[in-house]
Amino acid sequence: MDHDIKVPSDSRTRELRPINILKKFNEAIIDAGGSDSDHNLRSVERLVDKGLLGEFLKDDGATWFAKQDNFDKFTVALGSLGDSLTVKKRSHPVIAYYVPLHLNISDPTSTTEIESVNGIQPGELQRVRWAKPPN
Repeated sequence: MDHDIKVPSDSRTRELRPINILKKFNEAIIDAGGSDSDHNLRSVERLVDKGLLGEFLKDDGATWFAKQDNFDKFTVALGSLGDSLTVKKRSHPVIAYYVPLHLNISDPTSTTEIESVNGIQPGELQRVRWAKPPN
């Protein structure tokens, strides 16, 4: 799982090489209460829009990082490098099989049912649509 970190144009983070950013970010994760074995980043890459893409070693790390309280502690632990950083969850298309055609996909209860049946974490589906027209 990965997260897109938005870096403001005046941030000192833009001056660092990705390997140094990775080191600083992993140190900040530990300082923010994350686990060295479960929450570390595997890599950090620069994006075309000057943001950063962080890939975690384990899904637990991404889940930990996605919680606003943990992200806030992370930015505080970064000190001046964390000023004005924001995180954007990346979304990926997923096909859920065996969804009955009579299901009303605009009903939030249906989204909850699709998540449950397909082993998707509650609240993870951002949008539901049919891959092919039901008719």
